[in-house]
Amino acid sequence: MIQILSIKMSITRNISHSCNYLYLMWLLLCSLDITFCLMLSPNTSHDSGDFNNQPTKYELSHSAPDVPSLSPCAQVTENKELTIDCRSLQLTGVLPTWFPQKTMSILLDSNQLTSVPATFDHLRHLRRLSLSYNSITDLQANTFSGLGQLEYLNLDYNPLKIYHISNDTFASLENLTELSMQQDVELPITPYPIEAFSSILNLKSLTVSVDCETLQFGKDFRNITTFSELNLRGNIRALTRDSFINLGNLKQLDLSIIRTIKEIDTGVFQSLKNLNQLYISNLRVQLKVVLASLSGLVGQTMDTIALGYIRFFVKDRYSNILQGDGILSRKHTKYLTQICVAHVALTYCKLYIILDKAVTSKTWDRCLKSLDLTDNPIMGTKIVVLHLLKMSNLETLIIHDSSKPQAAKNSLLKTDYGNMCRTSNPTQNNNYNYNLNDSSYMFTSNISNGYKIYISKSLRCLNFGNLITEFSIESNGTFVYADNLVYLDVSDGGGSMFTHHLHGLTNIKAFILSGSELTVINRTFFDTMPSLETLDLSSCKLSGQFMAESGGRLFQNLQYLKQLDLSFNQLAFLSPEIFYNNVNLKELFLAGNRFRKIPFSLKNTPRLSVLDMRFNELTRLPVEIRNNLDQIFKENKEFSFYLEGNVLSCGCHDIQFLQWIQLTAVNMDMFRNYSCVDNDGVLTYTAAFSDLQIYWRQCWGTVFLYLSMILFCLLIIGFVLCFFVTKYKTYIISGLLNLFSETFLKKPSNYEIGVFIGYADRDYQFACHDLRQFIEDTLGLTTFIRDRDLSISTDLASATVLAIDRSWRVLLVVNETFLSRDRWFLFMCRAATSALTSANPKRIVVLVEDQLRHRLPAELSRVVLEDNIVVTRGNFLDYELKEKLRTRLLE
Repeated sequence: MIQILSIKMSITRNISHSCNYLYLMWLLLCSLDITFCLMLSPNTSHDSGDFNNQPTKYELSHSAPDVPSLSPCAQVTENKELTIDCRSLQLTGVLPTWFPQKTMSILLDSNQLTSVPATFDHLRHLRRLSLSYNSITDLQANTFSGLGQLEYLNLDYNPLKIYHISNDTFASLENLTELSMQQDVELPITPYPIEAFSSILNLKSLTVSVDCETLQFGKDFRNITTFSELNLRGNIRALTRDSFINLGNLKQLDLSIIRTIKEIDTGVFQSLKNLNQLYISNLRVQLKVVLASLSGLVGQTMDTIALGYIRFFVKDRYSNILQGDGILSRKHTKYLTQICVAHVALTYCKLYIILDKAVTSKTWDRCLKSLDLTDNPIMGTKIVVLHLLKMSNLETLIIHDSSKPQAAKNSLLKTDYGNMCRTSNPTQNNNYNYNLNDSSYMFTSNISNGYKIYISKSLRCLNFGNLITEFSIESNGTFVYADNLVYLDVSDGGGSMFTHHLHGLTNIKAFILSGSELTVINRTFFDTMPSLETLDLSSCKLSGQFMAESGGRLFQNLQYLKQLDLSFNQLAFLSPEIFYNNVNLKELFLAGNRFRKIPFSLKNTPRLSVLDMRFNELTRLPVEIRNNLDQIFKENKEFSFYLEGNVLSCGCHDIQFLQWIQLTAVNMDMFRNYSCVDNDGVLTYTAAFSDLQIYWRQCWGTVFLYLSMILFCLLIIGFVLCFFVTKYKTYIISGLLNLFSETFLKKPSNYEIGVFIGYADRDYQFACHDLRQFIEDTLGLTTFIRDRDLSISTDLASATVLAIDRSWRVLLVVNETFLSRDRWFLFMCRAATSALTSANPKRIVVLVEDQLRHRLPAELSRVVLEDNIVVTRGNFLDYELKEKLRTRLLE
């Protein structure tokens, strides 16, 4: 019984407050709806502020406070030097007011000027003037008057008629030290007017294009004692002994893109006793002719001789070999090897065979520090390499042919090759000899009992890329005297078995293995190279399973590793903790694999500056990864993330990812425009979704419309339920009790009295006669009327409560008298409401005049069913009222 009463109280309390709960629920749903919309809306980002107003790293601000407002040029101040930048503005003229008096540099490149502007007279501090890529044709005698402080003048790629230049054109340029006048037009074949430059007495560097039969610098150039650098381009038919006879102070000579050369005298450089650097490239002439022209430099000490793209037969291999041009022999290099030169380059010269002793001599053994034979399809013997490896002072040796197909790759790895191979301390002579007949010294790639590779103690960099065709480590190898070796390139070396170790490489910093087939590699292979900073394993056919399981052990002891290239290995997985021990890793290249996510934990690489994920299978980046990338950039502003070649997903569920691409401060490639697939499976680009607000509405507008309609329907249903609960609360409670408990609705037979009639004393006539007679005679119910059933001595209050409790129905006749003047009215109302139970929810029936209905006590209105409040037109029992009473008293 106690349990039933508890259930009654709980249900009564909950339903009585149902309207309040529904109202609060509606407010909560509305707030959640607004919050959810704000979360998905592209206006909300990890950076505060309006979405459309967010700046990107490409938006730069410029200011030009000292440049007049009408000037189209920009001002740049660096190291307190003012530069006016007017490049690429399609200018046909300039005004003096554009250039303040303190201007030191003017850039007018890539415009449409037809003459040198005569507007610089007031610029007494002007040091640099660049006018390249214009349409200037003539230079008058007074063109540069007033520019006596000018030090640099660039007139490259203007259609100048140089053979008409006056001898006085440059006379006013007393302090000019550098002049560049490269041309790109066909000029008449006439002797070059070299006298025009002889008046520049402080000239140090001259770059000029020429078109002449025979090149010759006149005697006037002897007066220019500072002239030390000459760069020649264009069309020259012959270089003779007299070409440079008057340039005795020349230190650097560059002869490039002279494809019309027919004759080069063997003594052409003999007068250049101070020459330190010689560059010859892009000559359509046999290499042996150029090598023979070096006879005049025999015995001199030089820094650099670089010969590149010198070949008479461009594509025909057999013609090169038959003509002796593809074979480098002692006969061809007899002059070159007698020059004490520190750096020699013979690149892109179609050399197929290098004969014994062609690149060695006592002079070179003493002087040569670097030899570069890049991109020559060499097929010579190993003995040549052995001779080079034993040279006493050689520091850098490059025999790399990147022109072969297997050598080509699309990696972004850039090794600081120059600084790594350069040494500031002169190398002492090794003072040891090699026995070339000793088989242990042979540069052999596979010896079952182990092998040794002897190199010069001075060697710092070795590049044998694409030279060694079968480079496998199937037994332990040792580099002897390799304490100074810091760079080793054996890329494209074939091979597949790296089951043992290479010893003697404890100081090596860069190891390039790209293009080798590392299908089997010892997981401790790199333990013998603890100083490694750069490791290139791109295009090595690494085993995906091996890298996923043992990758962490492979790099475990490389604590100084800064650059790692694993590109183009078709890898799909890596261990998340693979770089746990490589905390110094700065550049990681994973392009050309099959990764569908960032395959490692970014928390282990806090110092990353480059992460290359190009050409993988990434479709999106999770929020955690995006946050990690942002955190890395926050600590390192140079951090770059590359995504080119990934087909991303740009569907409706990827709006936040697209927003991140647009707003993140991380440096990204492709101008942040990547291929992606939209909701319809159509290939498009991320730039097509620049306005994410519109795209968000297209994606989620319909969804939220339906959601709003559902919520609106729920609201209507809630109001309807609230109405019915309010109106039929007691009946509902009774129904629930009948359904879930043993309590049942009572019947008239369960009560001693049929109807208790409550009325005012002044209405006894209507209650005691008309109403009583209808109920007793017509309806057959007994009645309780206090004026009839109670004696004078009876306690009215107790009798009234007892009578109400024993009655099937309580009928209250409410009129103005009963409501306002009868002192028992409220007592009867409270007694009736207290007697109301869920077993008899329709117990109270109220007869009330229409104008008094709103004055009924709230405690009575709250519990009486709406249908049980019967409106009357006075104390008159008509047919309609009788039928209403019949229904309510007998139901």
